[in-house]
Amino acid sequence: MSSVIEKALHLDSDHFEKAELLHPKISDTIVPLSLTKISPRNFYHWKENGLIELSLENESGDRKWVRFNLIEYVWVSAIEVMRDFGLSYEIIKKVKNVLHTNQFQSMIDNRKKNEKMYEQYLGLNKEELEEFIELQRYIAEEGLRMCKDNEISEFESSILFNIVTSILIHGKPSSILIYRKEGEFHVEFIQYGINDPITKVGAHAKEYPHLEIPINNLISEFLNEPKSEKYAEVFGMINAKEMKVLDAIRKKDFVAINIKYNKKDELIIETIKDGEINDEKATFIRKLLGLNKYEEISLTYRNDKKLYIKSRKTTT
Repeated sequence: MSSVIEKALHLDSDHFEKAELLHPKISDTIVPLSLTKISPRNFYHWKENGLIELSLENESGDRKWVRFNLIEYVWVSAIEVMRDFGLSYEIIKKVKNVLHTNQFQSMIDNRKKNEKMYEQYLGLNKEELEEFIELQRYIAEEGLRMCKDNEISEFESSILFNIVTSILIHGKPSSILIYRKEGEFHVEFIQYGINDPITKVGAHAKEYPHLEIPINNLISEFLNEPKSEKYAEVFGMINAKEMKVLDAIRKKDFVAINIKYNKKDELIIETIKDGEINDEKATFIRKLLGLNKYEEISLTYRNDKKLYIKSRKTTT
């Protein structure tokens, strides 16, 4: 067994453990269409034209209602962006087919194309390139086998599902890139803030005319709405302790909040007027919690009790 395969066997176990916990949560179909900015007319038109496939849709008499899980919410929000930029249904279907494919099956189906790109963009010598290709083959084959053995659905093994899960665990920005090369549209995805060769390969799309859709931004827009809190808690984006912070803000039951939201910066909110903070600051805090972009939080209640929280994210 090569050293690179041995390394693959010791991939970030903490990541996979957290991913397994997130999978059933973010698959819950609980978010109503009304929480999006999408009109029912547009939504049903997109659905009728094959841009959307829902895991749950119920009818009550003549009335239909839909509920999204987090991945479906992100996807319909991405459709809205693509339509706003004038992308045709044909191109959006191509993006859908890429992002909704099993990530490991995609690696196998596109193996030859990917290997050419590794050679072109990674700057590896012959030995390093062979070792990296061997690793990618192993990951693809072993990943596909695990999906089958554990009966993981196509939805939960999709590229988009993996992108959203990775964002929630690591808090690193990720984007979909739709680019035009030699008259054809193609799709790539990249994750920033991680020294990953696959990200270097994906970033080549920026050499061509392209549209970049930051997935973090779509999730952030979800958290803009105060009503999203109850859904974010079900999805595992906000835990019980973090909900106590939001509850204290809502009830004005605190005198100070200290939030260290990265390793260098600290946000300090000290109230002067009866525990009030404005809506903009409350939304900012909700996003920090939902996207797991803080290091630690300390909150002092009016009765002098204190609440201390450390970030949930995996160290990378």
